[in-house]
Amino acid sequence: MNSFGVNLPISSNLLLRVFEKRLAQQNSVQDLSISMEDDLIRISGVAKKLFFNMYFEIDLKPMYADKRLLYFQINRITPLNLGWLKSKIFNRPPFLNYKKDMIMIDLNCINRIRDIPVGNVKGFNVIGDKLWVKLGL
Repeated sequence: MNSFGVNLPISSNLLLRVFEKRLAQQNSVQDLSISMEDDLIRISGVAKKLFFNMYFEIDLKPMYADKRLLYFQINRITPLNLGWLKSKIFNRPPFLNYKKDMIMIDLNCINRIRDIPVGNVKGFNVIGDKLWVKLGL
């Protein structure tokens, strides 16, 4: 990240609350948890599909930013790399969008960042247990 801008930490708990708010509308994902380590964001939980429940883990790797949008690549998914599962979790416009193993997160859905009226993301990465986002002009 370049040296000019404001660094904002986003904890896994804050990200979890935002995800749960978006996923609660359909009750299709339960026991959601988010952790951050080794430059990855790990999302796990149980997805419902018709009459069965399936435990999943997905690792997201930070890729690039555009304005206030963060793009992540799906680095690993277990137990199966299923399109319906990725779509069920990550296709939640306007906050989340999924397309071809890329996840887009709109930071304006996070109050702490939306309250800052100017600036775009100049860089972001996972350090320790936080997603650090640098906003600048």
